[in-house]
Amino acid sequence: ALGLWVCEASEDSVPRVAAAPSVRSTPPEIAEIADALELEAQADVWLVEANIDDSTGEELGHTLRILRERAQVLDAWTQPIFMKKNRPGVIISALVETSDLHNCVLYVLGETSTFGVRVRPIIRLKAGRVTQVCDDVLEDVPIRYHRKVVGGIPRGIYPEYEDCNRAAAKAQTPLRTVYESVVFHVNARRMMSELEASRRNSDDE
Repeated sequence: ALGLWVCEASEDSVPRVAAAPSVRSTPPEIAEIADALELEAQADVWLVEANIDDSTGEELGHTLRILRERAQVLDAWTQPIFMKKNRPGVIISALVETSDLHNCVLYVLGETSTFGVRVRPIIRLKAGRVTQVCDDVLEDVPIRYHRKVVGGIPRGIYPEYEDCNRAAAKAQTPLRTVYESVVFHVNARRMMSELEASRRNSDDE
């Protein structure tokens, strides 16, 4: 079973974080799923969490930004909970690779009111990604989009936010309109390509 690693800071000492224990290899059950769906099994990932009930929204938002920018976490978020005596609080969570784990723990302890964090090794399954460019929406503003690949099959169209934001600002149009335009043009291009391939096959016959 995956272990639980707890780091605590006392009032009379500077918080120190020991070296992270080694992550176990991917269990065969998970490896089988990854192989079947052509996913990448990433075992060198940790979940860092802390329960907090006396930090302000500004402090929590600041901590999330610090975790993303300085600790280079893969993702960071909060979720509401109820703590002792039914006090409302939040769980602050972060996904981080081993190389950045030290800084992640340090910033959670240093930027929030918590005296301890929970650290758990996890396994992350990553779908394949194909990145392409759509240049049909707005002249001189190419927009990147990603397609998720599961089991060798592309699924979904996910336009890049920064590119869509730049196009929306230039065209003075809602961001959602740009997103929808990218999806429309990509699907239209795919359908035309499939029709052309079907026509060529019919001619060959």
